[in-house]
Amino acid sequence: MSAINQQAGVWQAFPTSVARKTSRHGKPVTKPRLLLTREEGVIVAKRYWLVDSGDEISIAALCDDGSNEFFVAKAHPTYREYYGVEVPDDAGYEKRRQAVSEATGGKYEDWIETDENGDVVPETEKDERLTAWLNSKVDAYHLDYWDGRSGRVASQYAPGFRLMWSLSEKDISRLGMREGDLGGPASSVPCVVCEVSLEELNRMIEKNDLPFILVDDEGSQEG
Repeated sequence: MSAINQQAGVWQAFPTSVARKTSRHGKPVTKPRLLLTREEGVIVAKRYWLVDSGDEISIAALCDDGSNEFFVAKAHPTYREYYGVEVPDDAGYEKRRQAVSEATGGKYEDWIETDENGDVVPETEKDERLTAWLNSKVDAYHLDYWDGRSGRVASQYAPGFRLMWSLSEKDISRLGMREGDLGGPASSVPCVVCEVSLEELNRMIEKNDLPFILVDDEGSQEG
């Protein structure tokens, strides 16, 4: 069982097995620890706020010193952002086209037009058309997939992914940590599931000197 105290707007978490420390491995603590909880084994931010930020999906999650950690993703990305195409605009058409082909698995060349015979219209294979496509917003099909992906980086469940991605494959296996999905038949809500004891999970976090702490199994609070 953990105790959570709120004084003057600052939350502090004290697992029964480990007192709140001012140092880790003999070094001063310089980064607040993100407060985590679990809901039926799913790791989630203990307390969080949805942040209205225009073109971004964003939450603020509470840390043990009263500060907030932000988790942010684009609400409606461009094709460049969706596929992670990083080749510079001045790299030349063929090199950029190859980069897009590799990023998309050769599936998308929507800036190129074909005629009634299925032959490429030469004047559409232009650098400026490729640039315009990369900078355009993704269509509804891509956006559905993006919404699921963005949940791993900008939702109340995102801290679980950040924690899992900070661990080695060996540690993840030892903890039995895995990705889950809380969505229904037509939706996806990605999450991280870990069902070992709080003490064991916190020991692993401490061993890896990570800025997280599991405070209880009582679920999260919005706002």
